[in-house]
Amino acid sequence: MRESPSAGRPARSFLFCGVYGIALAALIFTYLGTYAVLDLFLARPYVLGTHTEVWMGWHGMGCLFVGLCNLLAARWNNARAQRDIAVATAIIFAVWCLQNFRLMLGDSFRPLMWSNVIGCAIAFGWSMLTALALHRKVAAV
Repeated sequence: MRESPSAGRPARSFLFCGVYGIALAALIFTYLGTYAVLDLFLARPYVLGTHTEVWMGWHGMGCLFVGLCNLLAARWNNARAQRDIAVATAIIFAVWCLQNFRLMLGDSFRPLMWSNVIGCAIAFGWSMLTALALHRKVAAV
């Protein structure tokens, strides 16, 4: 039986979200050495109060976790498990997109942060499409 042309698309979604999640973590963790990179995205003073670096560390680990889960899911052959990861990924990227969009309406972020709003929106949309495709695959079994 021949695979359909769309058979590799879920893996592409997982690869995009995996690389993007790890890239976000790497970006966030630059604070450990210098704030120069974060200053491209964030306006000073940072809005997280006295625990800014603690919150950045937690968020960076969350981004790293989402990225790693997606890279691992790209290798799986279990459609149900992949669907579940795609749903969880869609939810977290939707939340991050909405949070960053809301913050962009204030003066906390610089214009370059719009790229993250758009990146999170793409990750959300692609993950939802992947979850729907995988749901149909699971339901057909």
